[in-house]
Amino acid sequence: MIGVELVENKETRKPAPRKAYEVILRSWKRGVAVVTCGVSTLRIVPPLTIQTDVLDSALDIIEDTIKEVAKES
Repeated sequence: MIGVELVENKETRKPAPRKAYEVILRSWKRGVAVVTCGVSTLRIVPPLTIQTDVLDSALDIIEDTIKEVAKES
């Protein structure tokens, strides 16, 4: 399990719950289920038996989605 905290500003570290919600929604639409824990932290918990290529694809989707949401801000 790993957590990825989304913030509005790196200096202030203000949580970004709307961005987290948007990443979850867009990832889901692209076939990857991600949930939050806390205010704006994405919880990534792949099964232990996941195939490497499937994991890589899912992480690429999450990364691309985070980048898309960040650009819109």
